[in-house]
Amino acid sequence: MTQAFLIVVRILAVALFLFWGYRLWTGTQSWTSRILGSMFSALLIWQSTFGTWT
Repeated sequence: MTQAFLIVVRILAVALFLFWGYRLWTGTQSWTSRILGSMFSALLIWQSTFGTWT
């Protein structure tokens, strides 16, 4: 796979995770769910943009 293709895939993944985080934030009234959902979305974005778990 080319480098450009991988960059596009990462951008699309980040957009998906941001949308998912937004839907979690606006879809619930519970602050606990909002915080946990935001943290999980941030973790997914971090891993998809900056590499592996180690």
